[in-house]
Amino acid sequence: IDFLRERGDGGRIVYVLDVSSSMVLPGMDKLGLAKESVIDHMYLLSEQDEFSIVTFAGHISHMEAKPVIASAENLEAAEAYLGTFTPATLPRGAGTNTLGALQAAFAMGPDVVVFLTDGDPRSGQGVIVETNPEKIISQARASNRTDAALYIVALELSGAGALLLRTLAEDAGGRFKLVD
Repeated sequence: IDFLRERGDGGRIVYVLDVSSSMVLPGMDKLGLAKESVIDHMYLLSEQDEFSIVTFAGHISHMEAKPVIASAENLEAAEAYLGTFTPATLPRGAGTNTLGALQAAFAMGPDVVVFLTDGDPRSGQGVIVETNPEKIISQARASNRTDAALYIVALELSGAGALLLRTLAEDAGGRFKLVD
């Protein structure tokens, strides 16, 4: 997430991390890379900044219900929270709720959202999620009430999924980066 450094300021940042089972498929260590990137960036924050972490597969989880000050104690708690997501603990076949994760992040009133994923939106195990790109774009736009910049890192993703994520990032004044 080096491209965030060009922003220069922190503010209120929400990190959104895909924890679906595809993040641990053979190949690139996507889960490890994503967690390491979030942790590295969090430690660049100052105590004037606030942050939170949203994780998602089919369902959405939060480290905290609202952003917290980037104190040493909260950064350590965030690192411990991310440490609970391992190949053994990720939900299998739970889907990828891209829109739900974005809506959860935008509801926290951020200045910046950093979104890391490897997957196309897809339903799974009894969870129906929005998969229509046009609906995802319009509903994400409507949810972004603070005009947060959206920075998206796509891990080993191509085709329609990459196009959707690029469009989301550019629509919200952020950037898109593909890592393959």
